[in-house]
Amino acid sequence: MALFAGTPLRHSVGWSRWRLYLLRHRTRRELLLLNDKQLADIGLTRADAWREGYKPFWRE
Repeated sequence: MALFAGTPLRHSVGWSRWRLYLLRHRTRRELLLLNDKQLADIGLTRADAWREGYKPFWRE
């Protein structure tokens, strides 16, 4: 990532936190789009997916 190569560490740490939040938001929303067969393939039930999918992005 040449774009951020010269930025101080404190700025890159802040960016990485927001990147993590964005990744959580996206993956949790995508989890809600999986069908029951796909959820079974990864070992989740619809209720598990719902709990994780509607969890706020700032929570682990």
